[in-house]
Amino acid sequence: MANHYEHFSLTIRGRQIDFHIYVNVSGSAGKVRQLEPYFLRLPDQHLAVLYPVVFVMHHKPGGRDGGGTWRANEVPVQVMGAAHSANTLVPDADIQRWVVARHIGMIGLSQDRWERPIGRLVGSMFHEVAHCIHYELGGLVFAGASAADFPGMATDRCDVADLLVRQATEAYARYVYSPGAIYHTLPPGQSPSAVNSRLIASLRRAPAFRTVPASGVPVP
Repeated sequence: MANHYEHFSLTIRGRQIDFHIYVNVSGSAGKVRQLEPYFLRLPDQHLAVLYPVVFVMHHKPGGRDGGGTWRANEVPVQVMGAAHSANTLVPDADIQRWVVARHIGMIGLSQDRWERPIGRLVGSMFHEVAHCIHYELGGLVFAGASAADFPGMATDRCDVADLLVRQATEAYARYVYSPGAIYHTLPPGQSPSAVNSRLIASLRRAPAFRTVPASGVPVP
């Protein structure tokens, strides 16, 4: 089991987010602090449903690297158990205490993601935040949406089966951490401002934004 453990927390407008770190990566406290300004950009309605625990693990439960977001009912089956713990190095007792007993979901990042500089780490972190918002607030894709509503978004950064969910998840993440250039690739013949506006409009039509007023999105 894990032979390294650190714990750090952020308090964002009264909401505590706990980082349980099971990998020996120097500067973890600083990485958590560097993430704080981005969490502050979340609207209150999204912050309220965010899974408040992030586990930094050796590998994902299945042995791969990357990020993961698990709903409350998925945690016991998809994260816990001896085979999964051998990959994550996270004791089941800790997941039971901090997640299962609280009837909440959790976010996980593998060591290789946590080792990234903040400019890349924030992308992994808020991609998983986006999944959480999608799960808890009815989705980040509005009814009748098509790929044309998410121009310039890469689709190879996630193993979610649905194309539109992949695009919307990345659009939401970049809306938080890269609002000046939400798209990955600027479509030919379109201006950055027009593409950004289209992506923001698509997100704001989604169920997850129904209760978020225009003034309630603290993104610069």
